[in-house]
Amino acid sequence: MAGMLAEIPPAGRESPRPLFAGFPGLHGIVDAALDGTMGTVRADDATQPVVAVIELDFYLLAGDPLAPSAEPVLRGLSPPWSVVTSGEDWEPLLRRIWGVDLQTRTRVAFRPGKWDRQRLRRFRATLPDGYTLKRVTAGDAARFAELEESLVYNFPSLDEFVAKGVGFGVDHEGRYVSGCSSFALSSRPRVRDRYAPGLPWSRPRRCLRRRND
Repeated sequence: MAGMLAEIPPAGRESPRPLFAGFPGLHGIVDAALDGTMGTVRADDATQPVVAVIELDFYLLAGDPLAPSAEPVLRGLSPPWSVVTSGEDWEPLLRRIWGVDLQTRTRVAFRPGKWDRQRLRRFRATLPDGYTLKRVTAGDAARFAELEESLVYNFPSLDEFVAKGVGFGVDHEGRYVSGCSSFALSSRPRVRDRYAPGLPWSRPRRCLRRRND
């Protein structure tokens, strides 16, 4: 990334944590990045940062949009990109730089609540004939990844995913048609859901996206 930010090594990622303290959702991803288990973290100062960015397959941007480093950071993003910001105060700067090419996308945030095991068992019992709910093992992790690579791509390998993560899927005729998995390893675990084409799904994210037109 261009701009005024330097990469923060995994062992030193506590310094930007206060900038992400009020981040709207995606807490598990933020924690995992700051714990040093995934992503790249950059900040304008290693010890007292004012602006910080977590880089995954999208960007999480936090800090002061009026800081001198803020504009160079935004101009250094390579389109097309998606960015989730720590607050709406970033939007004026984003729109001043990128103008009409910037699109706002709203995603739905869910609170997990308390697990109702009986309800989950009823869901499993009502699966149509030929559909089986199963936990992903080393023997079928590759088939699970074929449903959607983001179910496993935060782990260095499929073996690592099976050993340290967890995945469940609905199998139909040897193909996974629905699945959920641990997206990241952090102090606040989250799951990621994926469905086969034609089925609805949601992700807990509101983001701004710059097109590549």
